[in-house]
Amino acid sequence: NIVPLSFELGGKSPLVVFADADLDLAVDLAVEQFDNAGQVCLKAARMLVESSIVDEFTERVVAKAAQLRQGDPREEDTDVSALISRVHFDRMVGFVDRAVADGARVLLGGGPNDDLGGLFMRPTIIVDADPGAEILTEEVFGPVLTVETFETEDEAVSMANDTRFGLAATLVTGDADRAER
Repeated sequence: NIVPLSFELGGKSPLVVFADADLDLAVDLAVEQFDNAGQVCLKAARMLVESSIVDEFTERVVAKAAQLRQGDPREEDTDVSALISRVHFDRMVGFVDRAVADGARVLLGGGPNDDLGGLFMRPTIIVDADPGAEILTEEVFGPVLTVETFETEDEAVSMANDTRFGLAATLVTGDADRAER
C-alpha cells in the first residue's frame, strides 16, 4: 500500500565562527544561507560568532548580503526569490516584528521588499536578541539570520546545541584540533 508521506525536517542550525577562522569563507557561508529565500531545512540560521571578531564579521555579512538581488528565480542574476505562500510570508514578518518589539535590532532588511511586492521578504539580519528569544529558538524558515556572540569554545558548543531543531551545524575555525573536538 503506497501512502503519501511528508516529513517536516525543519532546522535551526548554527554557523559557529571562531576568531581563527578564514573570515572570507565564514562571510560567504553566512550569506549563502539566503539561498532559496532561506527556505532550506539545513540552513544555518543562527550565526554564533566569537566576540572578538563579531563586529568585523557582522559588518562584512551585512555589506555582502545588501548586494543580493531579489527577483524571479528563473533569472540567472537572482540571488533571493520569494517565499512560498502568503501565510508563510506573514509568519516571517511576525517573527521579525516580535523580535524588534522584544528589543532585538535589525541590521539589514526586516520586512517586505515593497519594490517587488508579493511574497518577497528582504534578506534580514538581526542582533541583540535576548537568550531564549523566539527568533533564536523557533524555526523561522525564511531569509532571516541572527547573530549571537560567545567567549569560549565550551560556550559555543553549548549555544550550538541549544535547539530542538538541530539538523546540522557548520564550524569555521583554523584549528584542526578544535574542529575535531
